Amino acid sequence: MPDDRMKLLVSEVDEILAKLPEKVRQGLSSPKAIERLHAQLELRRSHVGAHLAELLKDSNVLPNPELMRVFVNTAELLDPDSIATWLVERAVAIGAAPAVAELVSYPTTRTLVAREVIVLDGVRVRESVELASGVRLERLASLQPTYFRDQFSESLPWQAPRERAALVKTFDHPMILKRSEEPSPASVVAIAQDQTLSDVARLFTLLKGVAPVRIAHWWEHDPAIPSRSPTTGAGVTAGFEASFHPF
Repeated sequence: MPDDRMKLLVSEVDEILAKLPEKVRQGLSSPKAIERLHAQLELRRSHVGAHLAELLKDSNVLPNPELMRVFVNTAELLDPDSIATWLVERAVAIGAAPAVAELVSYPTTRTLVAREVIVLDGVRVRESVELASGVRLERLASLQPTYFRDQFSESLPWQAPRERAALVKTFDHPMILKRSEEPSPASVVAIAQDQTLSDVARLFTLLKGVAPVRIAHWWEHDPAIPSRSPTTGAGVTAGFEASFHPF
């Protein structure tokens, strides 16, 4: 993309940031899920990115609008409005120029860093522990703030604090753009069928000798990749309210 067009995008994003209410700006970077959600809804209602979306259409930085990006078990169409909203949210976190630079580099990206996450109930971990190549046991609060993570890391007022940790497998995910009628490549389908992390989680169940300690499962990618949501494939295991003794 020509430098002058990139500078135009940066200046436009800077102007939007300057007009954002402080409450929305603080909410977008809040560690609390409910505050982030309210700020995101307010941002969408304000339509501050409408002109930005028009600039993106003319910038040649977006992928072919007929193509969908595949991430594990989802295919997402990235339209200019969604990209504009992502760009503003990302700029709040890292600044306008770095956010535009990430967007410009996106079409040439070949792989993205992805993580598979399984939440374990009744497991305490004070610091990250490597269990296998690419697999670590992490504090749940150390994961990037997403809606899925917050559902299990933020205790509700009527619930007692719970001991929880996360099994995390980090891997390179291929960047796949395809037409909606085309089947997903076998390499991507295999990601959702990989049982490596589930096998590790099963070992904890055997050690505990009680009901399953696995309570949630999803995949996520870094927020540097334009997306409506960096998470997909959430699943919750029934019966996770049973009592577990931390170890």
